[in-house]
Amino acid sequence: MSTAHSTYPAFATPTPSVNTVWFKQRFAESSITTKPVTLKSGAVVPIPLLFWDARALCIEGHADADGLDLLLRDQGLRAARPDGSEGAVVQIWAPDYGGTTLGPHKAVYALVRIEPPRQCRKEEEEQLARRSTWSKKVSTDDGGGRVDHWAFWWYYVTSPVSQEFVRDVWGVPNSELAIIDTSYVSERRLRLLEDGGVALRLKIATGQPAAQRMPLLRSVARRPHDTGENWVDAHVWGSVDEGKIGPNDGQFQLRKDSRIEKQLTRVSFEPARWRFFGGYEGIVEIWDEKGSGKDPVQDTDDRFEVVKKGDAWLIREFPRTIPERGAKS
Repeated sequence: MSTAHSTYPAFATPTPSVNTVWFKQRFAESSITTKPVTLKSGAVVPIPLLFWDARALCIEGHADADGLDLLLRDQGLRAARPDGSEGAVVQIWAPDYGGTTLGPHKAVYALVRIEPPRQCRKEEEEQLARRSTWSKKVSTDDGGGRVDHWAFWWYYVTSPVSQEFVRDVWGVPNSELAIIDTSYVSERRLRLLEDGGVALRLKIATGQPAAQRMPLLRSVARRPHDTGENWVDAHVWGSVDEGKIGPNDGQFQLRKDSRIEKQLTRVSFEPARWRFFGGYEGIVEIWDEKGSGKDPVQDTDDRFEVVKKGDAWLIREFPRTIPERGAKS
């Protein structure tokens, strides 16, 4: 056991290169600030998961929904079928995180848009009613009144601490260490290595300006003890542009017989478009060492907590509103 790779308390407070206004507003709407959790390796890291000074390339495409259902069935999940089609939406994200509560790192991961579980509707509606910024965001999204749910398929990352957190706390399956090379200065280039060779190569030129926003979403990584749902909220402050990916145009390349090629070919994945985010920050609401997405104050059924004051232990009622917690409404 070692604390050599601990990031708490140094990275418990975000230090974006722009400003901290968005983070301050988000923490004003929440019940607690960051706190430490200890990973199995002994590293101590902060939660919730915060990230800042991030840039990312997102590849969106379509895949066989029935094939994805087979991959998701052990988690009790089902791929969403837009407009009743047989195709499902898959996104491959390649972020370069300038800073996070786990330390700076790069990642490449795949998400599958799934049907929102019915049992979470009530809790979802309560959260949206409680947070005005969220309800405004959802009202402008094209989700039919529901927040989009995205299930993790696989996850590659450059940092051992991040891999351990993603696997053991967030609960993301198929989390692996990898060598990832990105260059997002002019052309957007990425190389994901596998066994010394390039398994995935992206080479994207500039495109057309796009909306400067990211939708509110819930990530889903089913854990043995809960539904595995966590709120993900992001604020885009940099430029955004987008473009299309055509067949054999060289923008999206997979090495034959690599693991990632086999995974994508298995469900007949076809890339259709890309989007590049030139600067953003955000939060993944993870509230304990088991990855719980439930706010320990706002979502608890208990009305009271035990606190220590001096040498005495007192029982007090949970503060239920933002003004009661000392923040601005």
